[in-house]
Amino acid sequence: MNRAAPLVVALTTALLMPAALATNITLMAVLGNKAILNIDGAQRTVTVGQSSGSVKLLALNSDAATIDVGGAQKRIVLGEGYSVSGGNRDNGGGSLVLSADRAGHFFADLRINGTTQKAIVDTGASYISLSGGMADRMKINYRSGRAGEAMTANGRINVWITKVPQVQIGNLMLYDVDVSVQDGNTLDIALLGNSALNRFQMKRDNDLLTLTKKTY
Repeated sequence: MNRAAPLVVALTTALLMPAALATNITLMAVLGNKAILNIDGAQRTVTVGQSSGSVKLLALNSDAATIDVGGAQKRIVLGEGYSVSGGNRDNGGGSLVLSADRAGHFFADLRINGTTQKAIVDTGASYISLSGGMADRMKINYRSGRAGEAMTANGRINVWITKVPQVQIGNLMLYDVDVSVQDGNTLDIALLGNSALNRFQMKRDNDLLTLTKKTY
């Protein structure tokens, strides 16, 4: 009996199986009850209740859409997206796709301790940076962190560097992230800086920025 034959057949079958592909979905615009979605680089206009391939639009408002992909439901805000691998939700891994605004800036939602704050992608910032008011709303005990000073356009200010156990950026979860908190309300918007961005491979394609979590 040739005991090697079943192994050869199994290997051949595995080689013939297609690899799981990721689907990248971004909400580009909202037009009444229609959403313009970028699905793997192709622009699609979908009405609530309709599907484009494996993506179904379930609900829509002025700045967000709820979609279903392979049985997984996800709410995405305008300009943001998420990546689905093999037809299933990534559950915190994978990629996040951001769309530039008219000025060429990229924005993402930060979620800490159940509170969401919009942030601008800033490769010149060393940390995720928040004002004291933002940090208070997010229930961050930043005054127990490392104290220091920073120079701003309005002069020197007190800052604290603290480690936050969980930071959700769009649909992606990061753990043990250094966050800088500035005294008072010196920031109008949070800065998504390198303490988070260094965890990603960043790829820009025209008006789209893809953040893909690094594997270690």
